[in-house]
Amino acid sequence: MKNKQYIVLSFLLIAFVVITSYTPKTAQAEVMRQKQGDSEVFHNQWQDQRNDRSNVPSDIDSPDYFEEDPSKLEGNNQIYREQWGFFNATGTAGMPIQPDSRYSGWFNGCMGSSNNGEEKVFHIPVNVPDGAKGSFMHLTYYNEAEGPGGFIYVALKRKRYDSIYQEEVTSIRLEKHAQGGHYTSMSLGNHTFDTNYYLYWIEFELPMQTGLRYFCGVQISYTTTPPPLFPLAFPGVMTGP
Repeated sequence: MKNKQYIVLSFLLIAFVVITSYTPKTAQAEVMRQKQGDSEVFHNQWQDQRNDRSNVPSDIDSPDYFEEDPSKLEGNNQIYREQWGFFNATGTAGMPIQPDSRYSGWFNGCMGSSNNGEEKVFHIPVNVPDGAKGSFMHLTYYNEAEGPGGFIYVALKRKRYDSIYQEEVTSIRLEKHAQGGHYTSMSLGNHTFDTNYYLYWIEFELPMQTGLRYFCGVQISYTTTPPPLFPLAFPGVMTGP
């Protein structure tokens, strides 16, 4: 009889341990599902972000040249000063979000649409040193005709490495009317690139019209803080014997 009681108690203890350990995990999984949402909700949120462009600044009144930063021209890359760096990519470096998108590479690294009726969205990964401070984003594009419709939407975006949700650092509409090449600069306001926790990319979207606007390239200029002068002068102090 005692053996049966021990067996019953053992089963009860095992059931108690299983229930108490399973419930938090189940609740945690449910919270994660609610936090992430299903694919339809995620897609609708992304679509809403794409459709809302009314507050995105335009380059239509900006000059067609890049203003050279005087601090770079004055030799600011000396050992005791902030160091300059540059991220560069052509339009043809962009990867389409939709694998079945139809697009056309053009001369000189430019990317254009190849059919009417739908936008073409592309991503370019941005890799800069952690802690770098963004100075400017320089953009180049080309209009094949005078007064093409639509605009090229360009944004610097990021998301945490452990998240599926994105946030926008800055964006602009490229929509100058004249035929030929156009150049636009926008300040990044010393945005600090936190590449320890965030993934960065350039997103550009071509208009629906076939072959009227081409995205040709992007350059991001940034500065980094040089290492302290003391360990450079006395490396033995830092490295030891």
